[in-house]
Amino acid sequence: MSVPKKCQVLVIGGGPAGSYASTVLAREGVDVVTLEADNFPRYHVGESMLPSLRVYLKFIGLYERFNSMNWYKKYGASFHLNRAQPPGFIDFATKDRPEGYSWNVIRSEFDDILFKYAGECGAKIFDGTKVNEIKFESCAGMTIHGMGAEDINPGRPVSATWSRKDGTTGSISFDYLVDGSGRQGLLSTKYLKNRSFNEGFRSIAFWGYWTGCGKTHLGTSREGYPVFEALKDGSGWCWFIPLHDGTTSVGFVQNQKIATERKKQQDGSTKTLYMDSFKLLKVFQPLFKDAKHVEEKGVKMTSDWSYSATTYALPYARIAGDAGAFIDPLLSSGVHLALTGGLSAAATIMASMKGDLDEQAAASWHSKKQSESYYRVFLTVSAFMEQIWSQEKPVIHDANEDGYQRAFLTLKPVMQGAVDVQSEKELSKADVNKVLDFCSHAFEHFEQDKKSAIFDRLQQKGIDLANLDNDMHKLLQEFQKELSVEETRVLENIRAKQLYNQFFGEGRADLDAVDGLELNMISGKLTLVATTA
Repeated sequence: MSVPKKCQVLVIGGGPAGSYASTVLAREGVDVVTLEADNFPRYHVGESMLPSLRVYLKFIGLYERFNSMNWYKKYGASFHLNRAQPPGFIDFATKDRPEGYSWNVIRSEFDDILFKYAGECGAKIFDGTKVNEIKFESCAGMTIHGMGAEDINPGRPVSATWSRKDGTTGSISFDYLVDGSGRQGLLSTKYLKNRSFNEGFRSIAFWGYWTGCGKTHLGTSREGYPVFEALKDGSGWCWFIPLHDGTTSVGFVQNQKIATERKKQQDGSTKTLYMDSFKLLKVFQPLFKDAKHVEEKGVKMTSDWSYSATTYALPYARIAGDAGAFIDPLLSSGVHLALTGGLSAAATIMASMKGDLDEQAAASWHSKKQSESYYRVFLTVSAFMEQIWSQEKPVIHDANEDGYQRAFLTLKPVMQGAVDVQSEKELSKADVNKVLDFCSHAFEHFEQDKKSAIFDRLQQKGIDLANLDNDMHKLLQEFQKELSVEETRVLENIRAKQLYNQFFGEGRADLDAVDGLELNMISGKLTLVATTA
């Protein structure tokens, strides 16, 4: 089958965000074409899933098939954030809800299933087909208000050119566009140019795979839980994720400056850096007594820079997943945010197509929804990272409190992804507000004089954190290059507190609702509807 010349919706990218949006739209009877640059199956890291995946799979009719496969069932996770404190646990499955588990997956298999399933549902899917350019037409009178002060309207995207490695090229026109192009972020980086990085989360990830590892929490009800451990020097953390093929994914996420300096002092190889990093662990060490590194899989490395955008939509286009934003993977939120974005993109396109909502309002809803979903996770991860970085200070627990279990119980709605999948309405507004208030409290531990010093320097540079349009973002990024590691963390602490106030401080959290509208998450009737009391 050749790539069509025209479709109703073009989806760029066949990863979780793009494949999910394609599937949802195809099941609603929309003519969808999905173009993916890589050939499937293709490797991807990020094997740990959240329980919210269950809801997303059920909505597209894939749950029973997926659950019958031989994935490693994930009944919870343990977090060792401070060597002086006992671990914190998040339990997904309970006695009252034994089916509450999630999974650890091999992403090449998982992503391939989602991509192929979109084709089964009626989407026209093409891998090995890269979108190179997007063509726009004037779209007068319609602007999307970004998170900063800017009004964004580059025009309406109407067609795209594509190419394959065999030299085949072509173009396709469309009515709507979904950008799920992953970190490439075609719309954000090439056309809107509105991606900004969170310097406090500018890290490097390096990882490998092992066989023969011991089981975590052996002999307890939490046996086999994936484990996430802070490094002894507070420079990052490590993951330990068992997989169904008998291997275990083990990786480190470390501050880029520190990791780069360590690598220079060694022989410059990624493998040496990786193997040397095990001395920064405490909990994991006994698990590797009889383990062997899978040499043929090597040691992989990638930048792990968290970023976001000032908007996730423009007229007749939506941005979803890593194409718009990425956050440190400590809470395994990547696929959750991708599916949340894919569903929102599909729902708002349906609302616009049906005339249930005008396009400007539909696009704006998607952008705001993505911002809120992202920043809920960002604030929670920020609170966790503050504790990792500040090993000697109580950040997410009180000074006289032993352990983090109170924190984990409070933060559970975000750590499970439950906030964004309210199909069963199990959470209250108060539950979510407790999460946000808890995170806000965690940002109070830096001394006021350190914050004041950063505020003074920002003022001298003419940077207004409350008015971060694209130009102001550029000034901020230049300023961040001047900061030490600790000063960068103080700045990110200030920004996290400000984001809390901006998104959740006054109106608080309304769960699925944005602008008085929520998803009508019924297959065949997907749209946005007025919020019910």
